[in-house]
Amino acid sequence: MENLIRSQPKSAEPIQERLAQPHVDLAKVWWIISEVLPNHPSLQGYGNASPDAQVDMARQAGDPASAEVFDIQNAITHYLKLLVGSMKKHQSMPPTQALIQGQDQKIWEEYPTFPADAASVLTSGLPAPNGSQFSLSQYIPLSDTKTDFCYFRMFVKASVSTDDPATDRVPMDAVVSVMRSKEEYQVKLAICSQNSLINLLVGSGPVLGWKDVNWKQQVSQLTVQLKHGFVLTLALHESDFRSLWSIVNHTNRVESDLRERRDERFACKLYLQEASYRDPANPAAWPGDRIQGCKLMVFQRIERSSEGTGKRKLHRGYRMVLVTPQQTKQVSLINHELGTKQEPMNFEYVTEANQAPALRLRFREESADKKLRTCAAHLVFQSGRDRNDLFGTFTSMNVAEGETTFAQVALKAFHIESADQSEGFTSQGSRVLEKLQWVEAKVMNLDPEAAGLESAPTVKSESLRIMCRHTAGIISDRMNLGKLSLVG
Repeated sequence: MENLIRSQPKSAEPIQERLAQPHVDLAKVWWIISEVLPNHPSLQGYGNASPDAQVDMARQAGDPASAEVFDIQNAITHYLKLLVGSMKKHQSMPPTQALIQGQDQKIWEEYPTFPADAASVLTSGLPAPNGSQFSLSQYIPLSDTKTDFCYFRMFVKASVSTDDPATDRVPMDAVVSVMRSKEEYQVKLAICSQNSLINLLVGSGPVLGWKDVNWKQQVSQLTVQLKHGFVLTLALHESDFRSLWSIVNHTNRVESDLRERRDERFACKLYLQEASYRDPANPAAWPGDRIQGCKLMVFQRIERSSEGTGKRKLHRGYRMVLVTPQQTKQVSLINHELGTKQEPMNFEYVTEANQAPALRLRFREESADKKLRTCAAHLVFQSGRDRNDLFGTFTSMNVAEGETTFAQVALKAFHIESADQSEGFTSQGSRVLEKLQWVEAKVMNLDPEAAGLESAPTVKSESLRIMCRHTAGIISDRMNLGKLSLVG
């Protein structure tokens, strides 16, 4: 019905009333909840009490199945009222008198009968609550539930086959609900038939994962590899296929970005009080408001170098990941690199109105059209210690396990110039350092006592670094030195 309303021409002329399939489908729904359910033998014992009272009575009687039916009945009635209001507003009500001509009036779908071995592989997935039969609202939720988000649902044609090309493929109507647990980032599919033939959960849990799914983009189909060599094929509308591919690809990418890559090493993980983010080139990259409970992860970028003097791991900056919590329906994730380019980290210490410590980071990024833009992340921390830990990670200030500080001295001035005069170095670029108020210098390296060495290595050391702090920030430099080669 919503699609029918959206497809109406936008003109001032009154819309001619006509009976359409959505009207007939809604009439079926109304007949079921107003005539069939109240007269069902298992529900008549709860009388004509109010819908909420019927739910309470069923729960008190230890009848969760009836309580769920009443819950679903109340929810459908609520949504029907909202939909009818929209239909009246957009002049989409059915004619007062009309004959049903050509519309599908069926209530029950026809399903084939499968052998026991085939039927058994079509009913694995969600665990039954309290050992009872499966919960219908777990497979076809009308909206978000206490444990899951429901994004959308699709009506599909399902068929079962084996590796044998002669296998009959009888098409069956099924509904696929696209959901996500509030404890995970990855989405899952609940596949359900009108009878109890198909009840499958794909993409979450130990039974069926996304590894068992094959995408056939050209024909808008999915195949799910089931046990005992059976394959379930789902034929989708093209628009539904695109929507499903988009959300699965997005959440899979989020899961991937939260893992350590081949050239990285985990450095830091924090749970923030709240966070906001702004990208002028992509406003939809992050929700408009501040989001509470976001997770921030930092990975150190590593370059592995193999030279004549041996193998070394060279520090190449950091990758920062900021992601919304699983309990937020819109899953948003941003990646930014720090220390990988020849430019300083742009940061600002901030104190919130409630005295919470915060840090504002700005990133200069290059768009696809080669234009520079500035993205900004505002991070509010649970404590000042968390903020200092993150800042210390980015600036190499933190003394890691197995490291120690070898020198810490007051610093009055700091100057940089090239040792190679052939580069035509001028001192003008370093004069900015003279304007800074310097505080101290530190040298950190591997702790020889912890490593069982006589002295800390200065050659090929992955911990040797110098840190010079001024009142507005820090300059740090890692010195992974190679062996000196003498040529006679």
